[in-house]
This record gives sequence, structure tokens and C-alpha cells, in this order.
Amino acid sequence: MADKKFKPHMMYGEDQEEMADTYQEHLDLENKGWGHDSPAPFKMNGFSEHATAAPLKAKKKGRDGKACWKGYALRGTKKKGGKIVDNCVKVKKRK
Repeated sequence: MADKKFKPHMMYGEDQEEMADTYQEHLDLENKGWGHDSPAPFKMNGFSEHATAAPLKAKKKGRDGKACWKGYALRGTKKKGGKIVDNCVKVKKRK
């Protein structure tokens, strides 16, 4: 690897990581047994593993465990033919 083609990157040791800013730093870390693959997912101190990830929106599921059709939303239950069924109503788009 020539100096001109080198790009700064992270190098990983046992429970440590360091940025190799120069080709010489890369070689020095490589000689110590460091590599390019992170041994475990990176965790910032004081934060849970997925603290920055946005929570997923869960679809409401009816009594049978299934969600309503696309464009419809679950609004409780209703009686139909002597049975209690999910009340899926069409959602109006806001303008």
C-alpha cells in the first residue's frame, strides 16, 4: 500500500480502537496485532446499544392479531352478525 493511496481509518485491538491517521500509524498498529474488524458492536459509555435509533412505530393489531388493511386504522371493535369484530375505518388523508 503506497502512502498516496492510504486513507485514515479505524483500527481495532482487544477492547480498544484507534484512528490510524497515517500509513506509519497503520503499520505500527498492525504490528501490534490490531486489525480492521471491530470485535464487538461499538458501545458509547453511558448509552445503551441502540439509544440513538428511532423507535419503530408498532401497528395496532386487532383481536385476531392481524392489522387492518392498508389505508385503514383500527378503531376498537363492533358487533357484526352476533360476533364482536375489529372496527377498521378508512383513514382520510390530511391536506
